[in-house]
Amino acid sequence: MKKIIYCIYFIFLLLGCSAKSKSEKIKNYILENNTTELEKICSKHQKLIQEQGDIFLSYAAYPLNEDAVYVLIKHGANCQYMIKGKNLIQWSISENRNKVAFLAIEKSLNSNLVTPNHILEMSVQYDNSDVLQWMIEKDFDLKFKNTQNETLFDIALKNKNYRIAKNLLLKKDYIDYLKSESPQIMKVLIDSWDNEFSPDLVNTIYPEGADFHDDTYLLVEA
Repeated sequence: MKKIIYCIYFIFLLLGCSAKSKSEKIKNYILENNTTELEKICSKHQKLIQEQGDIFLSYAAYPLNEDAVYVLIKHGANCQYMIKGKNLIQWSISENRNKVAFLAIEKSLNSNLVTPNHILEMSVQYDNSDVLQWMIEKDFDLKFKNTQNETLFDIALKNKNYRIAKNLLLKKDYIDYLKSESPQIMKVLIDSWDNEFSPDLVNTIYPEGADFHDDTYLLVEA
């Protein structure tokens, strides 16, 4: 009986040492920026990545090793991991780390961890036109309002992200949506006015011409 117990103990000891050895290798590959070997070992031990992903991501995030973060996310690490007070998706969008952003977004959307509207809102808020275009190409609907009753166009103007505001207007049906759902759109434009960009935005929304009353911001189409 004692022999059986010793054998079981020895097996568990070996398994524990093996897991520790794999973890040390992953840690070292991250710190050495050896993404080739990191990819190989992560692909073989995805369960370990899922279980200890936050630990490995801590090695990859401070200092930042974007390629290592990508490999870890690819093989099951937590897409909600926090970096500098933001979860991985929010951080990658705000910092234009789009290689990580696209992968983390896709995994999170497939797992229903985030909604398309939330991703669209973040891409506009943080002025990430690449993520916005990626979402548009996947045919996600731009026509919605957030919990503050703001359209994506409102969010773009509030953050003075004028180029991304213009990108939104490239979809003709979105302009129609703004006209029908945002009766105070001219007020929003005036409140965030920029001499370089705003006249072009007005002309794009109202190519037929427009005028407004200073006191009420009521739109009068020409």
